[in-house]
Amino acid sequence: MSTTWKKAARILSAWAGLAAILACGGNGGSGGGSSSNTGTVFIGPGFTPDPAVRTGQGGGPFDSTTYGSGCVGYVGAVRDEFLHLTGDFTYLRVVARSDTDIALVIRMSDGSYRCNDDAEGLNPVIEGPFPRGMHSIYVGSMVRGVEPNYVLGVSEMRTTMPSTLVAPTTP
Repeated sequence: MSTTWKKAARILSAWAGLAAILACGGNGGSGGGSSSNTGTVFIGPGFTPDPAVRTGQGGGPFDSTTYGSGCVGYVGAVRDEFLHLTGDFTYLRVVARSDTDIALVIRMSDGSYRCNDDAEGLNPVIEGPFPRGMHSIYVGSMVRGVEPNYVLGVSEMRTTMPSTLVAPTTP
């Protein structure tokens, strides 16, 4: 492939990424308290405030067990949040809290999935190294069609748990 074609492919890829972010309601914000089910959280190592917190409504009609081992519950066709990491994290924790039983499904930037259910009571935690890039977060319900309110936290601190987040509000 010639240098001109490689450059054109990189430019096209960058524009496609920007279009995807804008189509999903991304506003470049830090995610501190927004109520978007299709928002984007942009963070890099050492981000503040920690945890970055979002609220939303999860669940959906699609069985998440098809994503792999440990995936349970029902999620929507469209992710609830985009997590755009601007750098590599040796450790990051994603937690969710709800008044009902929920699960987390994260489609990593490499296309693999990480899932968790009931790490703390009925609330999930996914932790470990996270590479830079776009990660899709789905908050699942244990009952098809039930759309639970949730609070999602992203943190570099190992002490951040679902119970340390403010409880979700009911509309």
